[in-house]
Amino acid sequence: MFTIRKVLRKIRLGFRFLHMRLGNQGRKHLLEYLLCLRHYQAIAPSDLVYSIPRTMIQHRLNEEIWLRWSFTPLMGGDWDRKVHPILQEVPSAAGQTPTYRIVEDGGFAQVKTKSIQTHFLDSLPWKNTELFQAYADRFKKEPYILHSRNVRELEKRYEIRYEQLYRSLASEGLLDSQPLPVYIDRKGRYLFGSDGNHRLAMAIALAIPSVPVKVLGRHMDWQDIREQVYRSEEFPDSYLHLIDHPDLKDVKKPAR
Repeated sequence: MFTIRKVLRKIRLGFRFLHMRLGNQGRKHLLEYLLCLRHYQAIAPSDLVYSIPRTMIQHRLNEEIWLRWSFTPLMGGDWDRKVHPILQEVPSAAGQTPTYRIVEDGGFAQVKTKSIQTHFLDSLPWKNTELFQAYADRFKKEPYILHSRNVRELEKRYEIRYEQLYRSLASEGLLDSQPLPVYIDRKGRYLFGSDGNHRLAMAIALAIPSVPVKVLGRHMDWQDIREQVYRSEEFPDSYLHLIDHPDLKDVKKPAR
């Protein structure tokens, strides 16, 4: 039976756990966010999902873990400068539609993106991809990866789960119920995190033109731009280059 003392003890333990997991940066951003709640009027709903051109996601956050523990949808600081390119534009003749290629170097997440593409587009067996070579090395140190005990089990999981997902995306595209989690930096660039790598890689392989996204966090400088757009009767002249930005549609006044 719970007593008031036990309840208070659990609350203290909970705050101690959050204090430990947030770290100095996380605590700083949480405090900034709480102080800014009174100032901001154009904070987007946490469940907002909307579609953007797939090629707008060209960079990946290098350090995302502490962001997840900040518990804040608005964050200042330089977290948005620590990024790595996912796609690189291939030079094309004037007037032609730009094409992109996957950047080779970029850690394990980028290996996953490249391997999914080579599997589906080049018919390379999973076990021969760079991704599964990396998994084989990890199994030497880890007993389980994605609920699998060895490479063979993991390959079966990929064949069942991700082959089906690929066929679904090929026929229906990414649904609003499968949004890609993203962040937005101070200039309005979409930054990919660490979740949804398989879906993003398949969308790239299938050249899906538009994908649904859910914004997990925005830089405070970008939120300031949202605020100015929200409070202005007409779109601010200084931000006319952003007039068609997907993340400003919910704050932009309708054209007269």
